[in-house]
Amino acid sequence: MSAALLQSLLAVRKACVQLKAELAPAQKARLDLVTTLLSKLIFDEQDLPTLQEQLATLRAAPGGSETPAAKLARSETDFARACETAINAEIRAGEALAQAEDPHNEVFDKAAFRRYLVDSLGESTDLEIADVRLASRGFSKKTILVELRNNRVLPAELALRIDRAFNFLGTTVMDEYTPLVALHRAGIRLPRPFALEPTSKVLDGPFIVFEKKSGGLIGNNFQAPQRNDAVAADVAACLAQVHRTPCRVLPGLRGADMDCVSQARAEIDKSVADWRALKRSLPLMDAVFDWLYAHVEWAAGEQAVVHGDYNFNNILIDGDRVSAIVDWEFLHIGNPAADLGWFHYGATGICGWDQFLKLYREAGGHEFTRRQLDFHILLGQARLAVMTLQTESGFNDGQFDDVKFGLSGALYTNKSLIRIGEKLQSLL
Repeated sequence: MSAALLQSLLAVRKACVQLKAELAPAQKARLDLVTTLLSKLIFDEQDLPTLQEQLATLRAAPGGSETPAAKLARSETDFARACETAINAEIRAGEALAQAEDPHNEVFDKAAFRRYLVDSLGESTDLEIADVRLASRGFSKKTILVELRNNRVLPAELALRIDRAFNFLGTTVMDEYTPLVALHRAGIRLPRPFALEPTSKVLDGPFIVFEKKSGGLIGNNFQAPQRNDAVAADVAACLAQVHRTPCRVLPGLRGADMDCVSQARAEIDKSVADWRALKRSLPLMDAVFDWLYAHVEWAAGEQAVVHGDYNFNNILIDGDRVSAIVDWEFLHIGNPAADLGWFHYGATGICGWDQFLKLYREAGGHEFTRRQLDFHILLGQARLAVMTLQTESGFNDGQFDDVKFGLSGALYTNKSLIRIGEKLQSLL
């Protein structure tokens, strides 16, 4: 990037900040996303080269008693921390304060959906679609909230989970519906599924119609909520209940025909293939995949029903209670330690790791060895790092039109790399 182009980016970012005062709140949130993306581009040019030189120095420094793998993990972790600090400083310089969605920025055919409810689900011919709001525009699915008037069959508030046209995760709501009906009947705390529409004839993709549950999100994969022992206890109890569900309730579910070690090896294979397809060079990712392959036997264990994405971004909280567990696209039969490993950082934030494990066991959850948990903590973060980079790549290729997806690598991958590096150092 030339000096002139860098100055132009700085000038555009400054203009965005000045324009912000004249905009409505939803427009301000969008502008903040653009400003943050500009800050990332500016960081890449003026800070990243310096940090890369520092990384080279770290790698070349004497390692003392460290093994080569431990030295790599330490240097890469320090580099990721420095990148995170520099990126955050650049973003603050751009005054990017929000990363919100415009709740009405979504194309939705109200007439087609109304016809579907009347013709396919037996709703009243007097039915009206009172309101439509975007709740979440996720990596692979989007969630739309619909409010009904003059309804006779369905609740007044619905939640639709709709497949996105571009989905690098390879999942679909068509695989979710039947297992979710079974889990709901088994008493698992999830929104009641009413119907599956497997075509794109009604909306812009296949979708499931759910009841809308109360509550909201209090965290995500990278930001745990403040300590709350009451919420922690209910979250732990809900997870234990999922894991106690008899596997026979979900016949034919993915993973039932594989032992836990074979399943873990297949998961590593997939993440490695996805990683190589990105054509990125991060030695720490190569190191963690090497470690996971070398210790895959640590994944051995008893099989159970596994959510696959159990974290605060998929748990609705109402007061101090879980109102619903959502987003079951990774549901499978496998080692339940995978859910604990994926939730490790959320658990640490909400009440502390050891305390969460205690609450989970007291609620009837499984017993795990430290090795099982450590393996799945690392596997989860490796998988998450690849997913965030896939999202950024999708934005760069024009598959996503939301600016926030262009920031996922910058804002989130470094967090996963820091976690990976710290965990590897403790295990090497």
